[in-house]
Amino acid sequence: FFIVSQQYMTYNHNGVTRDYIFYQPSGLNAGAPLVFVTHGYSSSAQNIMNYSGFNLLALQNQFAVCYPQGTKDNWNNNFWNVGYLFTSGSNIDDVDFLISLAQELQSNYNLSNENTFLTGMSNGAELSYLIACEAPGIFKAYASVAGTIFPNGLPNNSCNGIPSPIFEIHGENDNVTLF
Repeated sequence: FFIVSQQYMTYNHNGVTRDYIFYQPSGLNAGAPLVFVTHGYSSSAQNIMNYSGFNLLALQNQFAVCYPQGTKDNWNNNFWNVGYLFTSGSNIDDVDFLISLAQELQSNYNLSNENTFLTGMSNGAELSYLIACEAPGIFKAYASVAGTIFPNGLPNNSCNGIPSPIFEIHGENDNVTLF
């Protein structure tokens, strides 16, 4: 029997207060890995934490996990700003938000800046691809679940990132983001 406890926290990024959930198993060694898990469109940090089971994985494998929260679009849905046409008016910089938050957590909790990883579901997976293209080297590897890359979200519509390890999971029955 164990109790999973996580902290509900805020981080001010570019004048915007952003929410995230942070879980660190007790007794975690200095320099432990850090994994970011990003939610899909209209979902939340709480939902992806409950759905993914990463707190148990973190406990079993001794790493910290962060579930950042996207911002609200015009329809009050949580989203990551990855280049959707219907959110083209957004000036939220989610790439810099995750980079800044990763550096903050690495510093504050003595976590590894070499072994920081990013995974996401759907819109969160699309954020993984965007960060791999725009800020290679910040995260060591990426895992995309049911996501794609949106060229119109990239500068000059191209990915100029350095080669990065990417694990892609996608199903043929996905009728939202096509395989």
